[in-house]
Amino acid sequence: YENSRNPYVDRKEQINIWKKYSVINIIENTDVIKKAVFLNNKGFKKFDSLHIACAIESSCDYILTTDDNILKRLDILEGIKVNDLIGFIKECLS
Repeated sequence: YENSRNPYVDRKEQINIWKKYSVINIIENTDVIKKAVFLNNKGFKKFDSLHIACAIESSCDYILTTDDNILKRLDILEGIKVNDLIGFIKECLS
């Protein structure tokens, strides 16, 4: 849904290519929605809340982002590591 509303054709195409590497499709359920609502109430944007809730539900190891709004609220997140790309690379190399 979100990608279908993307006004940037090149980004939309890249996301469609990237999606083929996805190995888990999380279907919204009560737990995911509860987590997303909680995160939204803590200041995360709606789509960010849903993305994070799905990542937690699927037991992802990390969320990589450049979104300052997410990176500023790391203390709220439990059950998943969040980092920017440079921080992630530094962490992997150490």
